[in-house]
Amino acid sequence: MAKKTLDDDIKQQALWIVRGYKASLRRYMAARQDVILATPCSFGEYVAGDETCRQYYPHSSDVGRPVENMQQALERLERSPDARRVAAVDKAKLLIGNDLQDEELRRKLTNAILLNCESGRNYPFEILGVDFLGRSNFYDRRTDFLADVAKIFGII
Repeated sequence: MAKKTLDDDIKQQALWIVRGYKASLRRYMAARQDVILATPCSFGEYVAGDETCRQYYPHSSDVGRPVENMQQALERLERSPDARRVAAVDKAKLLIGNDLQDEELRRKLTNAILLNCESGRNYPFEILGVDFLGRSNFYDRRTDFLADVAKIFGII
């Protein structure tokens, strides 16, 4: 049986998506919080002495639709690159170790693969503590994870 391989360029793109997961998640959550906590009133901020003040602009005669505007902003946010990266990694993480019955082993394998993807030189197979798998099996599962990230994100 031929071994499944992943092209080097696709593998590298998937690795960078996984490595940037934490930063993408932080930006996505901050943007989501900004949308949710935004006020429907328009205002400007200025500094007077040591204090930051807000000046609210006059309202127009148009009917406001704050809930619909928030929903549209959240839908735009879900289509952003950061949201797509976070969703791709999260969905691919759920697929790691589907064949393993023990939840603890699955969690260990998921953490080991993520650590290895973030820094393979600092976290090689030998120190990750996944002795229940062989070295080649571990790296095959890691390649499958990166392929899943690439598929979900839309690279392949």
